[in-house]
Amino acid sequence: MIQKLKLTKVDGKTESLRVDIEGNVCELDFLVIDHEDNDGLLGFDWFVRTGASFNPSLRCLNFLMV
Repeated sequence: MIQKLKLTKVDGKTESLRVDIEGNVCELDFLVIDHEDNDGLLGFDWFVRTGASFNPSLRCLNFLMV
């Protein structure tokens, strides 16, 4: 069975915001969307910039040690 994807309308874009997660800092622009219960979504660009990885089965966010 093929599932249909639900597209989300983009309502706007923020100016560059500083994101700091346990000392891992990155400047990002966020797209403003109405996405049910989520307050913020980090995209692929954030993972590339920070070198972070996510393990959904462990609900764990990891950062490279430099």
